[in-house]
Amino acid sequence: MLAKNASKVGPRYPQVVVLVGATGDLSRRKLLPGLFHLCSSGFIPGCRIIGVSLDDLDPDGFRLIAQSTFSLARYAQEIYAIVVWHAHESPKVYHDVIVRLADDAAFTDNARTLFNNDTDNSSKLGVGTNREYFESYEGKLIDAAGAKARFVRLYSKGSTDSALNEYTEVEIYGRPPK
Repeated sequence: MLAKNASKVGPRYPQVVVLVGATGDLSRRKLLPGLFHLCSSGFIPGCRIIGVSLDDLDPDGFRLIAQSTFSLARYAQEIYAIVVWHAHESPKVYHDVIVRLADDAAFTDNARTLFNNDTDNSSKLGVGTNREYFESYEGKLIDAAGAKARFVRLYSKGSTDSALNEYTEVEIYGRPPK
């Protein structure tokens, strides 16, 4: 018997997913990578994917497409800019805003800091050299200069108005995977 999903999220037993249009652009760019992440994180235990397509493709050909798609999800992508919006209904400055990049979710592989305005190292992530700024409706644009990463993490430590961090939105701009 296949193992059950021990978490409280997702199906508890193995699933079969029938993917219609399995060789298409949507499948390669969104659906297969999404299924890969769900399977690798344990949300869909023992998942089997059946690909259906108008393309003349044998099972080994589909496996090759799926494997190349899954391997893309493991690679870092170029990031050009990150825009951060905190609550900006009143003038305030957010403290210890830090943006970090890494190649793994634990932030141990190639972890580096892109922006840091923590001048006293109270966040214990290093002394920052960036200046604090007044939050506005335009957000804070952080130039990533084409840095490659798989994960982005943001930190902050309240503002001049509140101890809350009050993130409103974060947008990450980069080049899509090939």
